[in-house]
Amino acid sequence: ASWVLWLEREDQDVWAVRDRWQREGGPAQSITVPPLGSAFSLPAGLEKALRGQRAFLAAEQWDPYWASSMLGAEALPYCKERDWALLLCLARESDRPALVVFGPTIEGGLYDEGCIEGLGSLMSPLELHLRNLTLVSTAARQEQLRSEMELARSIQMSLLPRETPDLAGIELACRIRTSSEVGGDYYDFLDLDSGKLGLALGDATGHGVPAALLISTVASAFHTQAAGGQH
Repeated sequence: ASWVLWLEREDQDVWAVRDRWQREGGPAQSITVPPLGSAFSLPAGLEKALRGQRAFLAAEQWDPYWASSMLGAEALPYCKERDWALLLCLARESDRPALVVFGPTIEGGLYDEGCIEGLGSLMSPLELHLRNLTLVSTAARQEQLRSEMELARSIQMSLLPRETPDLAGIELACRIRTSSEVGGDYYDFLDLDSGKLGLALGDATGHGVPAALLISTVASAFHTQAAGGQH
């Protein structure tokens, strides 16, 4: 059995599982992996592997002395406790690397050299595939953000008057241009009592959605007060 864990750095020495895929097979032993969305830490040696110091780790075949001297005393017990027999670290220079975890072999022995060499030759195409997945995921998030920003802009523009009041002897004109898709710019015309016209102008500090939300609240308050006869 094997797992692919797509990780993302949350803090110094702390990783979160952003996605994971399982490939069943092998003996009945269950590989213990962190659940999706969980944050966890790795022993110092495995942490270095994810940060580019070592690409390929054959945990099952580690000599205890070699494992301790190269990866620290905690690395081998950590892997053996979780049935992590073989590890492959991909996209090591990224803050979103992948850790491929293999369980024990079907025969219960060691992974042979041919298998390890074959997996080593797959590292480059696997890393390319992982980068492509990252790009697709990033593009999807950007598209979702773009759609949300367009919706926010349409809501903001709906707060503005559709036409200017018709006043004898006075010509009114207005225009709004925000520095970003949504912002805190606002103008409005308010019908007051006794035939008076109120003019509201606003520019909230900052840009983007927070400023637009603030102005929408202010606009609602203006109309409420104007309807109640408050100037």
